[in-house]
Amino acid sequence: MLANGSLLIETYMSFKKGINDTSGKAKEIFTEFFQTEEEFAIFKNTEVNYAERFYNDIRCGILHQGETKNGWTITRKKEFPLFDKDLLKINAFKFDKSLKSVLKNYYQKLKNSNWDDEIWLNFRKKMLHIICNCQKFSVVILGWGSLIWNFDGLKIISDWQKEGPFLPIEFARISMDGKLTLVIKQNSKKVPVLWNLMEFDDLQQAREDLRIREKTPTIENIGFVNLKDDTSHSLNNEHIINDIKKWAKINEFDAVIWTDLPENFETKLNKPFSLQNIIDYFNSKKQSEIFEKIKEYILKTPKQIETTLRNDLENYINE
Repeated sequence: MLANGSLLIETYMSFKKGINDTSGKAKEIFTEFFQTEEEFAIFKNTEVNYAERFYNDIRCGILHQGETKNGWTITRKKEFPLFDKDLLKINAFKFDKSLKSVLKNYYQKLKNSNWDDEIWLNFRKKMLHIICNCQKFSVVILGWGSLIWNFDGLKIISDWQKEGPFLPIEFARISMDGKLTLVIKQNSKKVPVLWNLMEFDDLQQAREDLRIREKTPTIENIGFVNLKDDTSHSLNNEHIINDIKKWAKINEFDAVIWTDLPENFETKLNKPFSLQNIIDYFNSKKQSEIFEKIKEYILKTPKQIETTLRNDLENYINE
């Protein structure tokens, strides 16, 4: 019972915190669990770290050697409390009952929380990690603009997750239909982009799927890092490769892809990139359908993409 309970604690905390697994941090996980769950308040102690001792002498003892250690014992006698500190004795039935209560409370919190609350964000993140671990090769896609609200057939698995790498993003590209759009721009303010998991477990297929969605003629405009063979590609933005690699490694993803189109404001309009020149461009389109598309794009951009120019652009289009 305590072996199953220990495994369940780690699983529960992984969902609660939105982490892939507890490798290298299981002791901290158990300490946090016993310090924060009221059903197990008896394990709190300012002088003796019973949480850490439980981890070493119960969890590790049972899972690695099939026995408890250092004087800890387990009982099923009803008259014993959940935990006797003097005897270092745990009541298996009461431990199981308390753990069930923790899970029921977690279920109720999920049920009563909003979809975008932290508890659900972490739950979905953990589920995506589970899906990744079932894949032979996990491919993650990064997004910051219209990909977020207009998938247009892109084969992604879940809602977009908010904790992507920090990348230099700005409204610095004019699209084929005249919209001012977000693009990677060197030396711009770094903002946290979003990420999602692709349905593919093949890197080239995932890149091709994004190429089709972006309507770009060449797959060379789809950047990637592959941690499995330590390869990468960026036709226009090699300066972001290391940041993406570090993020992917921390999150244990095999590969990451993104739209790697260049900024083109200056070449398209033959004018320097500046706020005033952007506003002049907006003014030239104000009586056309293009301006409505520009306005829609800026207003739909995820809140976390707080670029240097975003606030000024929103103020202008809302006048």
